[in-house]
Amino acid sequence: MKRIFSVLLIVTITCQQAFAQEPARLQNLRRYVSTYPPVAADSARRHLTLVLGSASHYLYPLYQAFAFEQRWRTQMGDRNFEQFLAQFLSMAGDYSAALSYAQKSYRPVSEAKKRQIDRYIDQLRRVQSMEATAYVTGRAMRERVLMINEAFDKPQHRAFVYSLLDKLYEEGYRYLAMETLRNAAGFQPTELNVFTGHYTNEPIGGEVVRHALEKGYTLVPYEDTAAAGHTPSQRDSAQASHLYQVIRKDSSARMIVLAGYGHVAEDPVGEDYVPMALAFKKLSNIDPLTIDQTLMTEGSTFAEGAYFDAQLTKRLAIQEPVVLLQKQQPFKLMDETGYDIQLIHPASVYEDGRPTWLKMGDVRKKTIIAPSERYMFMVQAYYEDEYQKDIVDQLVPADQTFAAADNGYYTLYLRPGKYTIVYRDIAYKKLAEKIIEVKP
Repeated sequence: MKRIFSVLLIVTITCQQAFAQEPARLQNLRRYVSTYPPVAADSARRHLTLVLGSASHYLYPLYQAFAFEQRWRTQMGDRNFEQFLAQFLSMAGDYSAALSYAQKSYRPVSEAKKRQIDRYIDQLRRVQSMEATAYVTGRAMRERVLMINEAFDKPQHRAFVYSLLDKLYEEGYRYLAMETLRNAAGFQPTELNVFTGHYTNEPIGGEVVRHALEKGYTLVPYEDTAAAGHTPSQRDSAQASHLYQVIRKDSSARMIVLAGYGHVAEDPVGEDYVPMALAFKKLSNIDPLTIDQTLMTEGSTFAEGAYFDAQLTKRLAIQEPVVLLQKQQPFKLMDETGYDIQLIHPASVYEDGRPTWLKMGDVRKKTIIAPSERYMFMVQAYYEDEYQKDIVDQLVPADQTFAAADNGYYTLYLRPGKYTIVYRDIAYKKLAEKIIEVKP
């Protein structure tokens, strides 16, 4: 009995220490769900979700994650749990916490591996950098199909896609295909709401959709509608087929394709997996311009990649997304293959608790929101011309956060225009709303 008690005591102390390392806002969420636990998730559900029926609730997946953490970890595995939690933290506007959770399951990088990476970076010679938007749009002028990937917990990847839309529209691109868009019979996404897609509920993902529609792009859903019963190759083959239908129907079509992670790779993986880009290439005889932005990005997708990116961006003083060039050709780091271009994203710079890449260049303005409501926990900004009080939970905020600055004020990044600001408490109850205008 003493042994069991000692083990339980050690586990309890370890958990308390882990929670104490979290920012106060996450500790507050944990305390809230311990006092007011949410309804237990359906035991058949395999993933966390922010959509409840026809409404979005951006704190609900965090309630579920913290209230039933061990159950989710057992069901999903630690790595998947932390990845999904990171995604929902980023969607709710807490990027620093998302980045931390995304890397929790990384194993430590050995000192030997660190020295190897350091030597590799030290030996880089005659490598130049070029601002990524200019380089990619320049290359895309000669192409019909541009495919670019994203990490689902890193909205800055969507911000980069946003930066491409104006110039590529000028060059004749008229289609934006997004893996995240709901693909259902008779559904054509012509507006943004909770039904448009999953990651389009994330504010920058929503901004990509809004701006694409404003410019005149046709949005293309292309996900495999039977993916649950398919192998990875079958799923990617179905995706490629859906994209090819656009080309078949419009012989002049030029298209941007946004997908997750390795779907846009042009090389097979082992003997069993043919990625979507390669399947599309074989089906259409069109060689797409493929771009990876998930490896050389803050946190990367694995421990060595995260260390490599941190050291590289620091030593080369990279402060904006860039492409490295050697002899005027894209230079690939970490022996990456399967992509035409490798993007490098800089480390985030924070102001008042939020990363400055949320400015999306100079498109959005830093906007300070005072903590004017008692019990205020979260703030959301909705476009005034989209806002409807009765269906607010079917709308996608332009920006939102529950990560307040040290002084208690909240920072949002918004395009010039009028907004309804919604103030919520930790129970997601709407406390108040206020109309503001962001000046150019």
